[in-house]
Amino acid sequence: RGLAPELAARYVIGPGAIADVVVEAARYAAAAGTPVDASALEASIGRRLSLRLGTFGTVVHRKARFAEMVLPDDVVDTLHDLIAMVRERSQILERWGYQRHLGISRGVSGLFSGEPGTGKTMAASVVASELGLELVRIDLSAVVSKFVGETEKNLGKIFDEAQDAHAMLLFDEADSLFGKRTELKTAQDRFANLEVNYILQRMETFDGVSVLTTNAESSIDPALQRRLNFRIRFLEPELDEREQLWRRLLPPSTGLHDGFDFHALAERFQMTGGYIKNAVVRAAVIAARAGRAMVAEDLWAGAHHEYVEMGKVMPQLPRGTL
Repeated sequence: RGLAPELAARYVIGPGAIADVVVEAARYAAAAGTPVDASALEASIGRRLSLRLGTFGTVVHRKARFAEMVLPDDVVDTLHDLIAMVRERSQILERWGYQRHLGISRGVSGLFSGEPGTGKTMAASVVASELGLELVRIDLSAVVSKFVGETEKNLGKIFDEAQDAHAMLLFDEADSLFGKRTELKTAQDRFANLEVNYILQRMETFDGVSVLTTNAESSIDPALQRRLNFRIRFLEPELDEREQLWRRLLPPSTGLHDGFDFHALAERFQMTGGYIKNAVVRAAVIAARAGRAMVAEDLWAGAHHEYVEMGKVMPQLPRGTL
């Protein structure tokens, strides 16, 4: 009963939907032998949201924390500002008069740009986690339609569902829809611009958070960028940041943290966090295949394989590591 006010404030769903959520949560909890708590109810709402969005989007279930991230201080500070704008927008917009004076809308939006594996999606997960929101990754390739008016209809459904489910929207690879258009050559170009204007209007009126991600910030129209509240660049990690990433991504249960030269590994392999994560998993696969616990050589081998698969020039490894 104590959960009801909090859940009612977060999720705008009708009596029938509430009953379905509770029944499903109870069924899953019974099967798992766990109580019907806030986590069970939230998971049930997330499954319902995934079903209603269909092929347009998926709920990101893993909620990351700031402590897990290795980012420059200025990026972390900007993420905190984004979170504060959502939490304090009633004071900023209404009590302080910014909405009336500057015409600022309630929607909070951001552009996360950077190379693959630099932490854009994880940062969005951190923001959602801090704000207690569901995070929904939208597949723009499934949303955009060649039929006139169909894209706006799909986008409308996404924003309506996200509003009701208290969800944060993550538009991956946004350049596919928001790329620069220097001139309108065809009717299709004009419809594409209408779609962009539509989604911008919905983002501004959406009582939530919308984040666009791109691997190429320069491909996003500057006029669009000006209409977003935050623009955060995720740079490739420096040497000390790569060393921290290796330490944090390697599970403590491996017993390799003491005595292993993470600095040498980070210095030899210039990889982003996403690729370092892949290398750590590859090291575990190598150890499991050999039927033994992980050893230092497995980490070097995992990094080597990942580097080669990235198409990088392979640095010379210490003798005996492969």
